[in-house]
Amino acid sequence: MYNNKMLEPRFNLIIGTEATMNRLLESVTQAKKTIRMQFFTFEGDSIGKRIAEALVAKAKEGVKIEFMCDDFSNWKINDKWIFSFHTPATFFKLFKEWYATQKTKLHMQFNGITIKTTNPLHLFKLRSSLTARDHRKLVIIDDTIAFTGGFNISEHNYNWHDTFTEIQVPEVISALTKIFDNKFQNKKQSKEPQQVGDTRLFHTTASLMKELSTLIGNAKEKIFIESPYFSDKKIMKILKQKQQAGIAVHVILPKTNNSKFIGRIHRRYRKKYPNIIALRVRPTTMLHAKHMLIDNNSVFGSSNFLSSKYIDNHEELTLITKDQAYNKMLANYFISAIKTQCI
Repeated sequence: MYNNKMLEPRFNLIIGTEATMNRLLESVTQAKKTIRMQFFTFEGDSIGKRIAEALVAKAKEGVKIEFMCDDFSNWKINDKWIFSFHTPATFFKLFKEWYATQKTKLHMQFNGITIKTTNPLHLFKLRSSLTARDHRKLVIIDDTIAFTGGFNISEHNYNWHDTFTEIQVPEVISALTKIFDNKFQNKKQSKEPQQVGDTRLFHTTASLMKELSTLIGNAKEKIFIESPYFSDKKIMKILKQKQQAGIAVHVILPKTNNSKFIGRIHRRYRKKYPNIIALRVRPTTMLHAKHMLIDNNSVFGSSNFLSSKYIDNHEELTLITKDQAYNKMLANYFISAIKTQCI
């Protein structure tokens, strides 16, 4: 007889924000004991309220819920810094959205949800604290299912192309739970990569980019990359060399970018490497998904694959796995996107 559990995917790619939201809400609804949830940004708009109400309903059933969000959300709303130069109308709109977010969080807390703001900004150490963000996205349900990827909780993020990966590997979920708990309890977390079975966990951009440079340099068959902010001159040169050696090399970038600076870099890349760079135009022209497939190594998580002294200290969560089923899933995703959703 076949064991059905052996046929279930250990990692499952969820494509699109609507599919991601639906799967998260479904998993929250099915929770029996605990929900751990962390996002980089959370806003009290229609998307945030859907998550909040689902969590409140479970809290009323007695489910223990811990929720973390970076302090970034208290200073930047709808992709705009609140305390910057705005017209009075724009400032009032942003303040109204900020107030709605605080009200939503208070509603969650009033109903028994424990909320922690990570990495608070310090006005007297603004420059150093601004670069010390917790960029992770992580959801763990009943210590049996976990999710990570690029998805954030806000309307403007919901309108971008994004993905999440569902994880059903007990030893990986156990490691992710420890990472979440350490952060929630203010315990020190090692920045060194972790090996968990055939999966490696990376906690900083600096350590990840070092590993990716090695994997790309040793690639023999294929290199697929998708990222909203990928920018690395050294890696681009290696990618060109690999393509000239006959290896399949494709990089998917957004046609339009919410970062004007990165957008200019991407236009230069497109002009300089037209046979490598593909621009996503469907389902939207802005993407926020982050993936790599390098031979038999699948890369997914919160990192944007952007190396910079300003973000190398960000706390990230990125996984590299050799899982064959997920590799095939990710390969199909890239091939379909390049053929039907990019120019």
